[in-house]
Amino acid sequence: MSDYQKVDYDSYTNWHELGKETIPQIQKLITGNKEIWEPTAITPSFTGDSALDFGCGLGRNAPVLFKEFTRVIGYDLPVMIKKLKTLPKIYDLVSHDLPAVLSRENITHIHECVVWQHLTWSSNIIQNVIDLLTKTPSITTVYSVWNSAVNHQKDFKEYFLNSGWKLVETDQLTTSQLSSLAGPNIAHTWYLFIKN
Repeated sequence: MSDYQKVDYDSYTNWHELGKETIPQIQKLITGNKEIWEPTAITPSFTGDSALDFGCGLGRNAPVLFKEFTRVIGYDLPVMIKKLKTLPKIYDLVSHDLPAVLSRENITHIHECVVWQHLTWSSNIIQNVIDLLTKTPSITTVYSVWNSAVNHQKDFKEYFLNSGWKLVETDQLTTSQLSSLAGPNIAHTWYLFIKN
């Protein structure tokens, strides 16, 4: 099992255990017991060949990403990928092996929405992921959404910049964009990085 499959998380929840729940229960837990299961993807208006939905869960962001990209691949923990495979096909490909996917696929864009914020910064997992993305020649853009109150958000941004990426756009999500994500009272920030 690779380091990217043995992920350490903060105390937000136990994602390995979450993947063992029923699909309706996972949907309720991920959305904070909301009744609506809708995409949380808020993408800048650009298109590309292939996108990786990092932390794809049960695939609720796939419809949005397919509007922008010709090929969309889902990546998550093994337990969640196993659950995702019980549903009708949503992505072109799903995998829990990040290095293998990046070596085989011509991925140009990484999309992650409130996933990296739950990785434990002290375990170097995010740094290892960023290093892997930096070493993958085809990847040119990374879009990331964070809860504005997360402490290691600044460390994440600085590590990205120090790894040869340029921050080209950042902004707060609007109230309407937040409605499907975490509720209008929780501020979130999105970042768009391009490789220098």
